[in-house]
Amino acid sequence: MPCGTNHALHPATRPKRGLRALRAEKAGAELFRIDGVVLATPTRSSIQIGRAMHVDPLTGAWHLIEHSCSPNLLIDFDRWVWRAARDIAAGERLSVNYLTTEAEMVVPFDCRCADSGCFGRIAGFAHLDAKAQWRLRGHVAPHLRRVADNSSGGCIFGGRSASCSRSTPMI
Repeated sequence: MPCGTNHALHPATRPKRGLRALRAEKAGAELFRIDGVVLATPTRSSIQIGRAMHVDPLTGAWHLIEHSCSPNLLIDFDRWVWRAARDIAAGERLSVNYLTTEAEMVVPFDCRCADSGCFGRIAGFAHLDAKAQWRLRGHVAPHLRRVADNSSGGCIFGGRSASCSRSTPMI
C-alpha cells in the first residue's frame, strides 16, 4: 500500500492487526508523510498536533500504527513525516509511542509491550510524572513540550523558572 512516498507498507492480517514494513528500512529513513484532515476533537486514530488540533488520516494507512513504549517509528515534527527510529526489518510491525503526541488519550489503555521501560497505563503525556516526561524529551511533540513546561513551572524541558529545583532534570 503506497503511503505518500516510494515506501510501501501493508496492513497485517487479523488477529495481528497493525501495519508492517514491506521492506527493510534504515534508521532515519523517511517512510511516509502525515496528512489528513485537521479536527478540533480527537478520534481513536488521530494525532494531536496542538491544543484542540488533531490530524485524522481518514483514508491513510498510518491509523494502523500501534503503540509501543520502545517504538521503531518517530515523528519528524519539522517535516511532518514518519521516520524509522531504528533499523526496521521487512515484515516488522510498525509502532510509535502514543505518549509522544497525545496529551490526553481518547481511550486510555494498559500497555502490554513487555518492554523493560514500559510506561504501563497509557492515558496521555499530561498524566505522566516529570521523570517519565523527561524520558520522552527527545521525541515529544512541540505542543507537549509546552504541557511539560506549564505543569512543572518550566522545569522539565529547560525552563528558567525560579521554582525549578536542582533535582529537576534540564536540557
